[in-house]
Amino acid sequence: MTTALATAYSKGGYRSGEQSVIVVPRFYKPDGTVKGVMYVHGAAADALAIIDPTYSPKPYAVTDAGYPIVAFDFGDPAVASGTTSGPQSFGSDNAITAAGSAKTFLQAGGTNGNFGSGPGAATSKFGIYAGSMGALIALNYLVSLATPSSVCSCVALAIPALNLDDVYQNNKGSYRAAIGSAYGVTYPTAIPNLATHSPAAYSGTNLAKLSMPIHIWAASDDPIASITGGEHRVERGGDRHGCGRP
Repeated sequence: MTTALATAYSKGGYRSGEQSVIVVPRFYKPDGTVKGVMYVHGAAADALAIIDPTYSPKPYAVTDAGYPIVAFDFGDPAVASGTTSGPQSFGSDNAITAAGSAKTFLQAGGTNGNFGSGPGAATSKFGIYAGSMGALIALNYLVSLATPSSVCSCVALAIPALNLDDVYQNNKGSYRAAIGSAYGVTYPTAIPNLATHSPAAYSGTNLAKLSMPIHIWAASDDPIASITGGEHRVERGGDRHGCGRP
């Protein structure tokens, strides 16, 4: 039985025109002492996926462990902010910018238990839980930082899509057009900047940045994010087997 409560929904709270949903433990206090977790949804979803346990029950496991977790739109489903438009962001620059705003919101908080400006999580470090396409948003945001391990304590990835070009080239899940729209190109034009936007193509420098613990739940038969047929795991230093406590 979960002790979690969906405590606050806002539109425009963390970013103009976009949603955020805060879920916290029943007796949580927004006093800046507990590390928070950023929830990054998969494709064809938005911040509201966090309150649907049939979509993923894992957020409630996070709150049961005593941590606040917050979901965001990250530019989806309409990529409302930024220079390109489309149904999903697929880790584009717009999504990376949104993740920066999400991190600020996660660690901000109102007074007297008011979550209107954020859940008041600790400003030291935060954790990330991301599913499917959300892995692109999460990891691309982290490698955009100079030293992500100084602000992110751990990352959990569920059946992550790690090879953006594979999904685009092979039109997996019929997402080719959406990816092209998010990156401002039309097939067969190549996606720009894969070395910073597709974990399978990250440079050695960017891979080295991912030194925090990363736990991956992979699948061999997922039609989009399979670990076979062109999809690859992130290879980097550190522990790929246990995320531990945020």
